[in-house]
Amino acid sequence: MMCYDLCFVDLGRRYAFDDEVDVIITPAAWRTEAVRNYPLLNLKIDNYYQFIWMLMHSALAAHNQVWSIGANCVGVFEKTGGRFCGESGIWSPSGIPLVHGSHEEEELIVIRNLEIRGHMRHQAKEHFDYRLDFDEFYREIKDIKPKRVLIGD
Repeated sequence: MMCYDLCFVDLGRRYAFDDEVDVIITPAAWRTEAVRNYPLLNLKIDNYYQFIWMLMHSALAAHNQVWSIGANCVGVFEKTGGRFCGESGIWSPSGIPLVHGSHEEEELIVIRNLEIRGHMRHQAKEHFDYRLDFDEFYREIKDIKPKRVLIGD
């Protein structure tokens, strides 16, 4: 997958279940700065894209029981002065981040003897095989519009 493709969860599902890949690699140029402010909840986050980068890789790996490897830019983008969020890393098929790089400086991540092909995916299936549930219960939703929900007054 490339960069922003990480946000399209169905793409990861198709790679995992239709193509039966063991790993999804995402090279990217995600930036750090993005403010999300929810005053009614007393919540504000300044590094929203960095948060989403980490969250999406964990979800991609866990939901699809595949390895997720993300290689993201780090440091300052010279043309705009904005910062990339870095955090390149490897997430296991259970969604646990195994290793990730800095969000400020360039680093070389070296991993030796990482059994990717089928190893962890089959181990995860021993505990809970998502594919069985997916095949049994997944149905495409067509022509249904969500109901609008208002929070607060």
